[in-house]
Amino acid sequence: GKGLRLRPLTENCPKPLLHVNGKPILEIIIQQCIKAGINKFFISVHYLADKIVSYFGDGSKWGVEIKYIYEDYPLGTAGAIQFLKGKVKDSILVVNGDLLTKVNFNDIFNYHNKNDAEITICVRENNIKSPYGVIEVEGIKYMKMTEKPTFKYL
Repeated sequence: GKGLRLRPLTENCPKPLLHVNGKPILEIIIQQCIKAGINKFFISVHYLADKIVSYFGDGSKWGVEIKYIYEDYPLGTAGAIQFLKGKVKDSILVVNGDLLTKVNFNDIFNYHNKNDAEITICVRENNIKSPYGVIEVEGIKYMKMTEKPTFKYL
């Protein structure tokens, strides 16, 4: 994305290059992946792509291989995966380039393999409390009202 909610910080800097504790977010993510034994990366780029490519290059600075997937238009969270068909034989880890997490990537791979999973998706629960009462109806018939409910979703 273009990081519209983070403007003006993202007018000339893509979100993955925003610094946290002196390093770009994406560099922190790549270093976490390296600790988990990952040494081959595909980075999907669109908005201000040249800045990301210029910063990370081919990955040799970190002793890894980095290739780029150039999106003509934003394809969404996992849209670029389609371009890896036939290029990757092992399991892959898909991480948003602006997501800081303390999750242990080795634990994810172990869980994935232990369960012989086709796909493993890491999520977190999010709760949204409605500031209003919520009315339930069937057609035009009033069924019930719940005062300021909390909605939970993953």
